[in-house]
Amino acid sequence: RLEPDAPEIRPWVTQNSAEWRINQDLSLLGRANFGNSRFLDPSDLTARFFEFSTGLAYRPVDSDRLNWLTRYTLFHERANDAQFEGADSGLVAVDELSHIVSLEGAYELTKYLQVVEKWAYRLSTFNTSTVSRLNLGTFLWVHRFNYHVTRKWDVGAEYRMLFQLNTADS
Repeated sequence: RLEPDAPEIRPWVTQNSAEWRINQDLSLLGRANFGNSRFLDPSDLTARFFEFSTGLAYRPVDSDRLNWLTRYTLFHERANDAQFEGADSGLVAVDELSHIVSLEGAYELTKYLQVVEKWAYRLSTFNTSTVSRLNLGTFLWVHRFNYHVTRKWDVGAEYRMLFQLNTADS
């Protein structure tokens, strides 16, 4: 993408994904996304991100009452410096590195009722212009019930809990 605005910026983005079926019940998934933006004058790396994700899906064909999905993601993002210029903006430049692990299971209790549980943990390290290094752990727990009403209609109820560690212990 070419942006004619001053200053002139050159952004590059790529998205890649792959899936490998180990057997009829197991699949290995992968994704790699990369982005980079830079000023042409002055030559400066202004923003970048990288996301690598891999996961394993267990979806049995013969008995599909139970399904499991697990995923690991490595995420790095450095925001554009131009967003944070000026002392009165109140914004702080951030460089974030995160490791995310998630596990999700779905089980059909009956023909019409399904229960879904999801657990996810994210460990993030932030480097900012005000703090050299800040670690933040976030845990997400999701409970969901799905009810199959008709061939085209499902109803779901969901409850989420989010805990953050290493900050205000909220």
